[in-house]
Amino acid sequence: MTNPAIPTDAQAEPFVSYEYAQVSAPKSLEPLYTDAYRSLGWTVEATDGGGAHSVRIDLKRDREIRSRSVIQELQRKAEGALARITQLERSRKTVPTMVGIVLGLLGCVPLAISVFMITGGAAGLVSTGLGAIGLLLWVAGFVSYRAVKSGRASRIDAGIAREQDVIATAGQQAARLL
Repeated sequence: MTNPAIPTDAQAEPFVSYEYAQVSAPKSLEPLYTDAYRSLGWTVEATDGGGAHSVRIDLKRDREIRSRSVIQELQRKAEGALARITQLERSRKTVPTMVGIVLGLLGCVPLAISVFMITGGAAGLVSTGLGAIGLLLWVAGFVSYRAVKSGRASRIDAGIAREQDVIATAGQQAARLL
C-alpha cells in the first residue's frame, strides 16, 4: 500500500533549482523595482516594509535559465538605471534644500552683526541695513528653494525617463531570452 503524502515517481515534479535575492528599494519606487525584476525573470516572493523610507523585496528565479550570462548583464544595466533613478529622486529635494539652507545661514551673519551693533550701542543706519540684508537673504532662501525645485524638476524628469527607457529595453531583451 502506498502513502498518499509521499509522491510516487509518476507524481513527482521535476526538480528546479532556484537562486534567491533580496533587494532594498525606496517605498515610492517599489512598483518600478518589482516590475524591473519581473521582466528579468525574477518572481517576487515577498515584500517587507524594512524601514520608514525603504522596502525589502525578496526574489527568486530559476537557476537554469537560458543565456544566463546575458540576462545577468541586462540585470546589471537595469540595476544601474534603478540606482540612478533613486539618486535623481533624492536630489529632487536635497539640492533645493541645501540652497535654501545656505542662503538662510548667510542671512544669519548680517542679522547677528546687526544685533551686536544694536546691543553695543551703535544702532543706526548700518545696523538697520545689515538687518534688512539678513532678512532679505532669509526670504531669498525660501524663494530660491521653490525656484531651484521647479527648475530641476524638468531635468530630473527627463533623466528619470531616460533611465526608465534603459530598464524597459533591458526587460524587453530579457523577455526574448527567457
